[in-house]
Amino acid sequence: MRADEIIKKMIDTFWNGKKFIALANHTHEVIDSNAITDYLPFVLGDLLPQEIIDKMTEDLLVEGDFLSPVGLTTEKISSDQFRRAGFSRGYALPPSNLMVLTGMYMAGKKEEAKMIAKRFCESMITSGISQLMDPIEQYRITFSCTWPACAFLALADMAYNM
Repeated sequence: MRADEIIKKMIDTFWNGKKFIALANHTHEVIDSNAITDYLPFVLGDLLPQEIIDKMTEDLLVEGDFLSPVGLTTEKISSDQFRRAGFSRGYALPPSNLMVLTGMYMAGKKEEAKMIAKRFCESMITSGISQLMDPIEQYRITFSCTWPACAFLALADMAYNM
């Protein structure tokens, strides 16, 4: 099946035994990252091998790395690249939480995904629907749009109804 071949090629190329990596265009040099983008392949759910599912889940459950009181952050809190400003270097964002947690749930890590989704949803209930949630101060940055509302509805359904 073609999909299986593509997933195998993706794993062979980008899985280093510990996490998915990025490669520089042309040189194929490994780009060291502490970003949630390394976990976006979770969107494949149970199409990933169990050992990858287990390792990614283990990584994402480390309190204070990506896991915060407001959900998953876009950058590890301990990273030199972590910033409490801008879209992709520290805040908890609805799109990445929705993609990673939906994949985690579909990969069979239901309780883990629901626990993180509840954190995300509780922060939205407490602070308001926002595209940007500060994982340190646990408040929303006043920037609302349809993404956080859609992510909230989908993750609340997962966390409380499934």
